Amino acid sequence: MELDNFLEKFLNELRKNNLFRENIKENTLSFIINDYLGLRNRKVPFKIFSKFKKLFTSSASPLLGGYSNLKEAFSNYLKFLYKKEALIFNTGYSANLGVLSSLKHIDNLVILVDKLAHASIYDGILLSKKPFYRFFHNDVNHLEDLLKKLRKKYKYLYVITESIFSMDGDVAPIKDILELKEKYNFTLHIDEAHAFGIYGKNSLGIFENYKEKIDVITITFGKALGSFGSAVLASERFINFLINTSRSYIYSTHIPDINVLISYLNFLYIRKTPSLKKRLFENIIYFRDTLKKAGFIPLSNTPIQPIFIGEKDIKEVLEKIKKMKVQISLIRSPTVPKGKERLRISLRRDHTKKDIDILIENLIFLLK
Repeated sequence: MELDNFLEKFLNELRKNNLFRENIKENTLSFIINDYLGLRNRKVPFKIFSKFKKLFTSSASPLLGGYSNLKEAFSNYLKFLYKKEALIFNTGYSANLGVLSSLKHIDNLVILVDKLAHASIYDGILLSKKPFYRFFHNDVNHLEDLLKKLRKKYKYLYVITESIFSMDGDVAPIKDILELKEKYNFTLHIDEAHAFGIYGKNSLGIFENYKEKIDVITITFGKALGSFGSAVLASERFINFLINTSRSYIYSTHIPDINVLISYLNFLYIRKTPSLKKRLFENIIYFRDTLKKAGFIPLSNTPIQPIFIGEKDIKEVLEKIKKMKVQISLIRSPTVPKGKERLRISLRRDHTKKDIDILIENLIFLLK
């Protein structure tokens, strides 16, 4: 195949620049997965599954028979908690892709997005073919400057950001953003992927108390819920708009019921078992305190803990990671800008203090 020559050169260039990626299998002591509450291995009685038919595949898109009573029940439960309609998607990526690409049907609309928003958000924006502007990360002054300029030119302003950012573990300034929303009357979309199930009195996310003021909310089931899937929460009109326009929803075989069932059961379990979150936050505090004693500066109060590698040689760091007793990830460009490469630590409820001590020992080996 003539294309093979191009592919070989392309891949060799990635290898040369230490950007070549490979699939990674999870090892015993892992700090790379986002199972924040350690629920992916929770045992559920088999008799629960025996009550449902077609558990392992929906065999169709939701508009062609792939919807189910179970999905409707879980959607209604989310609707009750959020006071918004809920639409279940296959993944958080497909949810953001589906929502944002659907904006192509709205004339005279512009999108404003945090510069460090997730790739799924940017991919959806690109598919929408709408004009978009990036505001500096968590910079409400820059956001307002853009809003002032664009308010005169466009009828509809659509602002999207994350609650907890997936690479930095920091939190969006929601109060300031909502003040701007009152002033400029834009549609606000918040991705709560890394906060859903962990934060809030009802485990709805770090901005649970502001949910009624947020127009569109994305949540995922593959992190704190230890399952698979996602949902979008919005007004009835907006959800119906997505059902009729979102290609990632309309044209995908819908998520199997087994994933919805596990998500539902684990979410109920989280809400009735506050000790799960308590243990996670104890681990976050212990990690931060131990990190300080080791001479590092903790940068996040969330389960996502970034540690920047500075000017260290990426190839050398990668080689050291392979020799370590724990599993951590080195985040490189284009996921993050060049010069902002970092180790990304994902803390979980089921990590022990001994696990964290071993992690710190390996970080000292890696960076000092």
